[in-house]
Order: sequence, then C-alpha cells, then structure tokens
Amino acid sequence: MAIRENALQAFFRRKPEQEVLAAALDEAFDVTYGAHQFGQAFWLCQPKPFVAERFGLQREVIAVYSPHSRADARLLTALENISRAPEFRHRVENVVAIVIYEGDRESIEHLSLQSKDWVIVPFSSGELKSRGGQNFLIRLRMAAIVGRFDLFGMSSPIKHDKYFYGRDGIVQ
Repeated sequence: MAIRENALQAFFRRKPEQEVLAAALDEAFDVTYGAHQFGQAFWLCQPKPFVAERFGLQREVIAVYSPHSRADARLLTALENISRAPEFRHRVENVVAIVIYEGDRESIEHLSLQSKDWVIVPFSSGELKSRGGQNFLIRLRMAAIVGRFDLFGMSSPIKHDKYFYGRDGIVQ
C-alpha cells in the first residue's frame, strides 16, 4: 500500500501529479497524509518496518514537494514549521526529511549542505517517475545521504566523564 486510502481521498485525488510521486515512495514508505500548508505541499510518510529498523526511524518522515525551478530557504522554513506544528510535532522525525523537487539539482544540493538541522534526502520528480526497475532507489539514496551523518553522536569522543566514585564506592 503506497498511499493510504484516507490520504488518497482527502488530498491526492485532487493532486494527480503528486499522487504519482507519492506512490513512487512505496518501496520504503506508506504515505499517510498530504496537505498544502506553510507555503509548501508536503506528505507524511510512515516507514515500512525494514526501513524503520535500518535507519532508526521511529516516526513518520516529512516529504516536501517543491514544484519551483530553484530550491531555497523556504523549504527549510516549511520543514521547521511542519515539524513544530502542534498536530505534527509528536508524529514526525525531526532529523531526516525527503525533498522531491522539479527544479535543478544544484540548488537542492546547495540547500542540503546549508541545512544544519535536517538531513535532506533529495529526489527529482523525473527520477521517481521513471524509476522503472530500480527497486532500491529510495533505500540506496537514503543510505548514501543518511550514512554521511553521525545522527546519534556515536563517533564523538567522550570529552568529560562526569561520573566518579564517591566515598562509599558508589557511582554518582
């Protein structure tokens, strides 16, 4: 199931160009919600169990659709607004987001490098539409992008050890 029925009826039937793109995420996600708020069209994507386990995802991932010819800071602002909105803040991941764009690749890559708060996994609408036999496109791209970042600070050396043994030999 790529797009859940309630999302299909409430949003995607009126946006057939976005329906095709959302359905292309089926390899890794079920799209549970679609809306146009905060100046952007966006979808909430529930990771399939094997994707959630592989990438450590516990909540839905925001996918922003950008029909503009160039990506700009509005995308980052929209991500922040969506993730902080009361109806979504406990529902979505606050680190990883998908951006599906119509414009040029350079502007989205530049925006991805600019972002300090989000790991952006970009897809052009063309590559999603013509995915064909590429069954692992979504997961391979996510692995390539997410794998660049130390999301949990595991590689950071311990700078200070605040635990010590007290008089009684108890760790405090």
